Amino acid sequence: MAKPVTFGLKAKNPGEKPAETTPPAGNKPGSPTESSNAPIKKTASGLQIQDLVEGTGKIAVTGSAVAVHYRGSLDDGTIFDESYKRGEPFTLMLGQGMVIKGWDEGLVGMKEGGKRRLTIPASLGYGDKGQGSIPGGATLHFDCEMMRVK
Repeated sequence: MAKPVTFGLKAKNPGEKPAETTPPAGNKPGSPTESSNAPIKKTASGLQIQDLVEGTGKIAVTGSAVAVHYRGSLDDGTIFDESYKRGEPFTLMLGQGMVIKGWDEGLVGMKEGGKRRLTIPASLGYGDKGQGSIPGGATLHFDCEMMRVK
């Protein structure tokens, strides 16, 4: 079973470099074209979902074990966490409360090979208290890539 994820929990040590503020990297040559003009769907909970690449593989449903590469950022573009730097996707079981509510809701329906942008209100993220380097009340932005669905 995968461990619960906590984004942005690295302690700030004296002399530690500040969080990155570079925009997400573009596509690799030969990868499907991303569409930043894709429509944005807003759910009843306030989550915003934008499919950049639909994907062609298995569809993730509640209860699926999935592997997801992601990059998480704040409104100002500050990247607080990303799996790409670690070289392996994050694995979780959808709908089990292992991650923030915005992920449990926002990853359902993705297909293997798909890329999706999630804009997660604080109520589906870390709320008014925040977490680590993520301030209270923060809207979270995740670029997610569905690597595997089981």
